[in-house]
Amino acid sequence: MAPPAAAVALLFAAVVAPVAALAPLEPADGTVIIGGWLDTSDSPAGHDSSTSFNSRLDIRAGAFELGQNIPVTVAPSPPYPQNTLLYANLTDLSEHTDATVFLTVYPNQGFDAVTDDDFSKLATQISQITQNTARQVMLRYAPEMNGNWNAYGLKSDAFIASWQKMATAIRAVDASVALVWSPNLDTSGDSYSAYWPGDSYVDWVGMSIYWKGYKADWPWISNKLPPDGYIEQIITGTGSEGGTVNFYNTYAAAKNKPFVISENGAAFHLNYTQTGSAAVTVIDPGPGRAAIQSAYYNTFLFNTTFLNTYPLFKMVNMFEFTKTETESQYLVQRDFRATSDASSLADFKQRVAQLQAAGKLHSANTVSNLQGTGTGSSSATGTSKTSLSGARRNAPSTVGIAAVVGALGAAVLALLAM
Repeated sequence: MAPPAAAVALLFAAVVAPVAALAPLEPADGTVIIGGWLDTSDSPAGHDSSTSFNSRLDIRAGAFELGQNIPVTVAPSPPYPQNTLLYANLTDLSEHTDATVFLTVYPNQGFDAVTDDDFSKLATQISQITQNTARQVMLRYAPEMNGNWNAYGLKSDAFIASWQKMATAIRAVDASVALVWSPNLDTSGDSYSAYWPGDSYVDWVGMSIYWKGYKADWPWISNKLPPDGYIEQIITGTGSEGGTVNFYNTYAAAKNKPFVISENGAAFHLNYTQTGSAAVTVIDPGPGRAAIQSAYYNTFLFNTTFLNTYPLFKMVNMFEFTKTETESQYLVQRDFRATSDASSLADFKQRVAQLQAAGKLHSANTVSNLQGTGTGSSSATGTSKTSLSGARRNAPSTVGIAAVVGALGAAVLALLAM
């Protein structure tokens, strides 16, 4: 006797339920985007470019991060393409690929200063990028809003209202944009939930993560290796370095959103001065720059177990800067770059090559005309941009597994009862 139609339907539903569409600009399952946020300034550690970054690593990076304010206070000269609204300087992106523009926008005069007209201008700016170049845009608006170091920080209600206005304005003009909600890591409590703008207003979830030292050692003025599983501790709220919230499960897996480490790096502490003193103290290199960088990135990006356990981890942006930061009475100079020093670069490049050879690196396509609208072509190893569509299997979650098991059980019982 043929199985009852109801039982067949239940079994079919159990099998197909875990399949979902990719989010905007999400690469295929099993692949990850490496992006770069580069110091293109005239500082001694600057003069970097997307071309140099790709050349150093022998890749076609899938994204490059650029930043600007809203309202715009300073426009670079000259902007590219030529228009009056493009303030993130695309002239820095010279690598002739269709790498995504990861655009970070800071409302540094506070949310009250951002008008509907400012959002309209931002939407126009972004649409001019997507229409006049071969690039797409991921928009990270008001990042690290849960911290106190930005003028717009710690204002949850104002953030949500502003985010929803932004999302509505952007999507009305260009629906291809991926909106990235990205707080700073919180290792002490839950400073995330009060800033959630609603599932329908977010395409990707992200976080800023850096290694500077153990929590117990703050202020950080010594070079140490990160612990095993450092990134896992941060995103799951476990271990000595994690907080109290499982960010990955709560905002990526449960909401079926791809996860990006929006900016990240391992600090190599160079020197410090103390308040009231001009004396510069050189910091002991400890295990050394290369060992710190290797240990840090091996905890997640080059870790097969991590990639398999957290399949919604789809992107990481490398903060390739040196930076002076204030902590307590110290002014500390840190180098976050993983690709500037010959020894750390050699190891990182080798690991990236292994990732690419395994088919796990999402690569941009080569284009001949940066202002063209075509997608270009590519012959190098890696997953091309054309895979930014289709379907993926949802990340496992308690709710999802329970639903599948329940449906399978019901189907089996119905078949047995024929």
